[in-house]
Amino acid sequence: MKPKTYKITFIIDTRETSGTTDAVIDSLKDVIKAVDGDASQVEDLGVRDFARCPDAKFTLGRYLQFDVQGTPQTPAALHQKIRLNKIVNRVLVERL
Repeated sequence: MKPKTYKITFIIDTRETSGTTDAVIDSLKDVIKAVDGDASQVEDLGVRDFARCPDAKFTLGRYLQFDVQGTPQTPAALHQKIRLNKIVNRVLVERL
């Protein structure tokens, strides 16, 4: 099966963590690798304000963008694996 290329954007909630962004990136790379993906490039897009706040106390978040090679099942497996992670607020997967 031919691998697909995805651009995955994570919105990170770092209010309750004391770790650095690099530690969060490493843990997300491990999750991507666990679902048979290969993160080739990582870009920290910085902290941005939300246009619509999901929570009055959570008005901004850190955006991380990964370029990932994987199978067609990789996005669904990633959503399943990441859904209980308290640090990740949102996940957007785009197929390139």
